[in-house]
Amino acid sequence: MPREEIVVPSRELSYEGIFSVSEVLDIIKRFLDESGYLRIERVHEYKVHADGAQIDIKGFHERKITESDVFEFDTFLMFNKIKDVEMTIQGEKKKLNSGRVSINFKGILFTNKDKDWYRDSKKPFTQKHAVIQWISDRFVFKEHLLELRAMGKKDVDDLYARLLEYFQAQHYRRRS
Repeated sequence: MPREEIVVPSRELSYEGIFSVSEVLDIIKRFLDESGYLRIERVHEYKVHADGAQIDIKGFHERKITESDVFEFDTFLMFNKIKDVEMTIQGEKKKLNSGRVSINFKGILFTNKDKDWYRDSKKPFTQKHAVIQWISDRFVFKEHLLELRAMGKKDVDDLYARLLEYFQAQHYRRRS
């Protein structure tokens, strides 16, 4: 039976100021491609309000680790009050955006996603199967599951660090 374990319940990164929406999206796409994730963008909404544009993007990205283990990386990006701004950086005019961005990350580990090993017996799933699976997860595959959890948490932390570094650079660039 497929099992779902939330490795990173919720991690949020917020920034308000001048940045580029396309650069933020490029950082995320580049990271997911480098890390071997299948990018799935389920929701992409763009609304224009009097105080600026609002962009909501929900992504569910999967990385197949083994034949039956998958790490899902969920991202929810909310850009609010986005306005176009033109700035001169190092003598060159650049089109940027100003506004607020909030990015939520969630990491979920799915084990036995493609395999329902108990179906081979052609009997309904019983309490006995649950106990067998608990024992195998707890003792037989313990080290394997610990490695998968650590890998998933590291991926979330790496993307968080890349985006934080970008926003800090934008803040510094604007001040100089």
